[in-house]
Amino acid sequence: EFASHGYSIALIDLDPSRLEETTRVLPASPLHRSYQADITDETAINDSVARILADFGHVDCLIHTAGITHVSPADQTRLDVYRRVMEVNFFGVINTTQ
Repeated sequence: EFASHGYSIALIDLDPSRLEETTRVLPASPLHRSYQADITDETAINDSVARILADFGHVDCLIHTAGITHVSPADQTRLDVYRRVMEVNFFGVINTTQ
């Protein structure tokens, strides 16, 4: 929607193939760029944001769509699985919005 109204789009994803796939569905424009980073890695996000600001000058809107889930009985789920879900779904939001 934003791209169809002429907005510049900066995409961040850990998976380069998903970045490529998403970029393909955007209208062709030199104003759309992608950046590979892990949103749970504060340094990687800070570096990506610095590159975005260098490329675009500012950010008008942030849409956070990263998220993961894990479904299994609580007594069968390892603590590291819960930590990873929290790192992505909670701390990833914090890292990208600060």
